[in-house]
Amino acid sequence: MVDAASIFEELGSIDKLADRGWEAGAGDERTVPHLLVDQLEFADVLVLNKADLVSEAQLGAVQTLLKRVNARAEVITTEHSVLPPAHLLGKARFDLRKAEEHPDWLKEAREDEHTPETVEYGISSFVYRAKRPFHPQRLAAALGSRPRRGALGSLLRLKGFAWLATRNRQQAHAALAGTQFSLTPGPPWWSAIPRSQWPGGLAAELEADKECWNEEYGDRRSELVCIGRELDHAAAAEELDLCVLTEEEMAGGEKSWAALPDPYRGAWDRQMGGGRPEAEQIAHSIGAGATPESLARLIQMASQGGLREGNISKKIVKEQPGAPVDSLFGFIFDSMLGDAAVSQIKRCASELRQLYAASPDKAKTQRVLIGYVQKLVTDSPHAAALLSQTATILEALCGIGLLEKDAVLEWHAKGSGPSKAAGKAREAAEPFVNGLKG
Repeated sequence: MVDAASIFEELGSIDKLADRGWEAGAGDERTVPHLLVDQLEFADVLVLNKADLVSEAQLGAVQTLLKRVNARAEVITTEHSVLPPAHLLGKARFDLRKAEEHPDWLKEAREDEHTPETVEYGISSFVYRAKRPFHPQRLAAALGSRPRRGALGSLLRLKGFAWLATRNRQQAHAALAGTQFSLTPGPPWWSAIPRSQWPGGLAAELEADKECWNEEYGDRRSELVCIGRELDHAAAAEELDLCVLTEEEMAGGEKSWAALPDPYRGAWDRQMGGGRPEAEQIAHSIGAGATPESLARLIQMASQGGLREGNISKKIVKEQPGAPVDSLFGFIFDSMLGDAAVSQIKRCASELRQLYAASPDKAKTQRVLIGYVQKLVTDSPHAAALLSQTATILEALCGIGLLEKDAVLEWHAKGSGPSKAAGKAREAAEPFVNGLKG
């Protein structure tokens, strides 16, 4: 449900969820704009309410924004929240192919680049690309200041990955929603991982894509999808260009880049474990639960010790040296998912997909994942809260591309046999399974 009369105001809010009593739990530092945009991006249906309280132009601006943020969602306009049930019930909207693509903004943006940019009711978007790293202090000043100055002040949403000069081994997840900008740790760059540990075929794929690869810096680059209102694309791109390293700064090399002032350094060090012993870093990641930062840290540690096609380091699963990627998934499901498993899966989509990509046997990994889901909802400390969410958990895993329709249907068709737990899980999964069959 989207409030047509207040959405732009909410996107401009500086309130944290905790300020309104909406936080998911202790330590939830998200802001109202972040939550709002996350919900808009994942929805299948967006009900645009209070249309009678805004002008035709204002309504058009909101509708265009929703299409930019989530092109696949159906937008239904209402007044006084009046909506016939037939608009929602029995529609079988779930589409596995589309769900597997979501929320791949950059892929969609690339596919649309051959068509002229359109501006509807002042809402437009473009993809910013850079082959040089960002100076973290200049980037923070440009996107993190309130109010933002210049053309960047017209941004409503920005999302993508970035290359920070002070973090040459690791991607940064960049996200802006309304007034709030964040830059958080992402997975390692492939060029920071020995090629012997790459999945088969990756080298040829990367080197064939000149947009994504260059001989000197590998796959390091920045790609940011920018959506704004009355947004001057050229001016905004020029302002972002001022945030990347100059030729003189580039010539200084990685050692000089690492010494640049970095307002994100302290937060990243805390999230990534800082200088603590590795055992403490793993414990920190477990205690933090499944967040993009904690999973990125685990994957990074596994990568440095042997994340290769089908293998992770014995540092992560000590009992099973050279254990398969499936074991790391088991570690995540057993130790890091909680009552908010669905939202955790959605928030960690990029990291989970990265881990899944390292599996040499995707079909086997999918069967194992379904087994972990079954255990999570029937035989874990969170089972009482999660059993009723079985269908939603499976849908979330399908939505980020970790499960395919056939794998779920095959599992469900086997029946429960002598296992009561399996029977409970299959029964709880029926709403989603019926949707797949339909």
